[in-house]
Amino acid sequence: MDLATQSEYQELLEFYNNRGQDLLRSGPLKPLPDVQSMRLFDRQWTRIIVMREAQTNQIIGGAMICLQQTMQGLIGHVEYLLVDRDFRRNQFGRALMLCLHEEAHEAGVSKILLVCEYEREAARNLFYDLGYKLVRDSKEHFELAINAALPA
Repeated sequence: MDLATQSEYQELLEFYNNRGQDLLRSGPLKPLPDVQSMRLFDRQWTRIIVMREAQTNQIIGGAMICLQQTMQGLIGHVEYLLVDRDFRRNQFGRALMLCLHEEAHEAGVSKILLVCEYEREAARNLFYDLGYKLVRDSKEHFELAINAALPA
């Protein structure tokens, strides 16, 4: 797994649009203008992880964490966690999340937030296993305090 580069942007969009139908409920992702895609790959505010199959070099997973400075400190928002269906049973979702945790820790994030719909049981179980808790009075908003020990 590596941090994605701007040159991989089109390939990432195709991966999400071709394999992420259950993730992209509001429709396919569209290419951003160059200026916006440069901002997307600014490591100060966004970290995008790409996972490739070793033999074919095809993307099989991806995830993004967006960083936001708040009055409570630096917060990370997990976006677009997706593993190709053929690889989901191989703990690759866990591996992607652990990479995001490392990136968040390196950036100085104090809390990670994410949204996961109630129907996505396997994903929700992964988040619980990684120490995420439901935000009070929510069925789909999760958070993880980074100052706590991160599970391996």
